[in-house]
Amino acid sequence: MAKRMILMLGAAAVLLGALGFIKFKQVQSAVQASAFQPPPEAVTSIVAHREQWPATLSVIGTMEAVHGVTVSADLPGQVERIDFGGGQSNWRSAMRM
Repeated sequence: MAKRMILMLGAAAVLLGALGFIKFKQVQSAVQASAFQPPPEAVTSIVAHREQWPATLSVIGTMEAVHGVTVSADLPGQVERIDFGGGQSNWRSAMRM
């Protein structure tokens, strides 16, 4: 009877060890998958217009950004020159990439 008890305890220990190892591997793969970064969010744009802003603002306190963004170009490359000045309306045809 003691041999049977030891055999059953050994089998239960092996089974629990195997189940624990499987669960460990599942958690490990889930942690690695959580390092995945979602793609950047799509945003819309509006036409810019001129507006008067005060040059300075006197306040007491601290300031911290609530939301932040990463701005990037739609196309890879480097802008070599911009052949337009302020106030021109046909700026798209003047840009060279």
